[in-house]
Amino acid sequence: KFPNPTAMLQAWCAYLNSTPAVLSFLNRRQKTLTYASYSLDQLRTIPVPDPGKTDLTPLAHAFNDLGESKLLPWPKMNDCPVRAKLDDVVAKVIGVAPEILADWRQRIVNEPTVNNRKSAD
Repeated sequence: KFPNPTAMLQAWCAYLNSTPAVLSFLNRRQKTLTYASYSLDQLRTIPVPDPGKTDLTPLAHAFNDLGESKLLPWPKMNDCPVRAKLDDVVAKVIGVAPEILADWRQRIVNEPTVNNRKSAD
């Protein structure tokens, strides 16, 4: 159990701004490119780390450390130092190499429905 409900919510907020969560958002968006919107039902299906199985303390600390920092929009997320720091923490919490999340960030930025550019056929 996570001892502090506020810290648990902070941890989840930090996670929801990370690259794995962005992928989840992209998989649940409406089909239209511009002004993506999400229903509450879609948002409720976004997976977050389970506090009973995962130590969320590093994510809560990241929330407190980075919470006042500005995140760049998704088309520029690969150039965002705040998201890179956040992803490094998330990588440790979920047990993946930070390079994997860096690769995902780059792939998201290259996605035509994110960057509004035509795909390179």
